Amino acid sequence: MKNRKIIMVSVCVVIACIFTLLIYQRVYVTPSSELRQQISSLSNAIDATSKRLKDQWRVEKQLKTFADTTLGTREDQVRARLRSLLAQLAKRCELTQVVVNDSSPVLLTNPAAKLRVSEFDRKARSRPDAVIVKGDLSAVGSYEQVNHALALLQAQPWIHSFNSYQIKPESTKDRILFELHAQVSTIYLPDFMPVEQAHLAELDSDKAWLALAATNLFTKPKVVPPVQVAQNPPPPPTPAPIPYHDWRVTGIANGRAGVRIVLVKLSTGKGLSVSPGDLVAEVKATLVSGSGESAIFEIEGKDWIVNMGQTLAQRRPLKG
Repeated sequence: MKNRKIIMVSVCVVIACIFTLLIYQRVYVTPSSELRQQISSLSNAIDATSKRLKDQWRVEKQLKTFADTTLGTREDQVRARLRSLLAQLAKRCELTQVVVNDSSPVLLTNPAAKLRVSEFDRKARSRPDAVIVKGDLSAVGSYEQVNHALALLQAQPWIHSFNSYQIKPESTKDRILFELHAQVSTIYLPDFMPVEQAHLAELDSDKAWLALAATNLFTKPKVVPPVQVAQNPPPPPTPAPIPYHDWRVTGIANGRAGVRIVLVKLSTGKGLSVSPGDLVAEVKATLVSGSGESAIFEIEGKDWIVNMGQTLAQRRPLKG
């Protein structure tokens, strides 16, 4: 009987301990573990935020620097200034038929806000970080003027994106005037006011666009005549040598009519009979006289003696 009471008491003690342990686990251990996890998550989030905030001054400085290139902080202000500056630019380049338009702004929100990050409240999620406004410029001018306008557009700090441009001749015949169509974009930050009001920036140098404008891609290139190189006149042809060797004295005759000399042209075999005073034209030799076995010819103003059987090339001067 006594043992039975001891067993019953022991069972009751064990049940009480188990019940107490369950209550402890449910009331303290489980909530405590969840709280520790939440504390750890919050601590990590705080550490990450603190690290990001260390760069806050640098990011804010960069945003203020960028804001100095914007046209304002309000939509109506930015759109009005964009149209005004585009019109001033066209006037600066002496363009005509100028038409300037702008489009409805495009809001740029933080991507993290779309993910509903806890650090962004409802107001922060709906507020844009930046706004894009597009502007269109159409005008007419000479090839040089439209290229000047393009160069000026690209030089403006308040133009943050040069979306597109087109140049085409107004007339396909003369191609003197050209139509320019350009679309640009500017960005403004609603929370950052520019220090100074934007104005037209000047070009650092005109060399680039002047070089481009000098070559009109819409006209036929001018034909450049080939360079004529001065040449010295060719030397006069060398005169052919007088063929004295081709004429041979083959006969000398004295008769009533006087002396006659017979010469034979060796290259053809034809003979020629001459009397004193006659000229052998090919060799410019004039017969002076002849007797016995020799004949005297005048060649180049001098008298020469040629024996029977000799050619005129074998002549020798007549001794005076």
